[in-house]
Amino acid sequence: MHNTEMNKIYETYAPLTDQEWRSDLVRSVREPSMRGIAFPSFPSADLQRHLQGNSNEMAVRGALSFREHCVGVLKANGAPFSKDSILIDFGTGWGRIARAFMKDVPAANIYAIEPFDFIVEARKANSYISFVKTDPLPPLPFCEGFATHFVTWSTFSHFNQHYFDRWISEIARILRPGGVCFITTLGVRFLEDLKEAHRQKIKGQQIHFWIDLILKRLPHDAIDTTIAEVRSGNVFWLPADSVARSEFAECFVTDRYLSDKFSNLFTVIDYADHGQLAQDCIALRRK
Repeated sequence: MHNTEMNKIYETYAPLTDQEWRSDLVRSVREPSMRGIAFPSFPSADLQRHLQGNSNEMAVRGALSFREHCVGVLKANGAPFSKDSILIDFGTGWGRIARAFMKDVPAANIYAIEPFDFIVEARKANSYISFVKTDPLPPLPFCEGFATHFVTWSTFSHFNQHYFDRWISEIARILRPGGVCFITTLGVRFLEDLKEAHRQKIKGQQIHFWIDLILKRLPHDAIDTTIAEVRSGNVFWLPADSVARSEFAECFVTDRYLSDKFSNLFTVIDYADHGQLAQDCIALRRK
């Protein structure tokens, strides 16, 4: 596909408002063509739900909320997107996060990274951006200082500490100085929510199946100890025996771990941990 064609969404929507972009991207679930543009299609709802728990309009709205948060933090810190930005979406799944940023970055400059085979479905759905299949551990096939921005949703929240640290170091290699990375994590707020979910479960109320799985592995009387450990700047890893790869389950961490351990590489410029998004979000600027 020629760059002019690839970047058609950016060229059309960059001058428009966030509301216009939000409205049209959500509508694209049902209306594949608007303003003379063929929008990316969608994989099956079953695949979407398998990867993230929801699909179609709800999935797009969640991606847009993340995008709007990132855009706001970047503007507040003097590092906004531009036509020259190079964005990597790490752990892209079926590509919903990457497509939300097609208003901000030309599609020719967006790279969506995924180690698992459903990247094939992501490619079929969105021919505008580049999908790159990688190994579960670094390195990525990019040179040092390649990217200006890096986003990842619900990926670091599932890494064990070895994977977490290796990938933070790899992001530092790829981001140019002054570049910004957004990673989402599970932190203290999520652990506090687990206590409330336990109370609901005791009363016989229905709780989310994923929350229930966590509570079966993290007894409610251990949650306060876990909160203290995470607050003190440690990673708390909750392994699972029912996932495809043992390296992936639930990881609890706050910005303190990153600012302590990786202070030579990054500065934490924002930490959204009060429910602004479905997960906490840490923004890191490359030194």
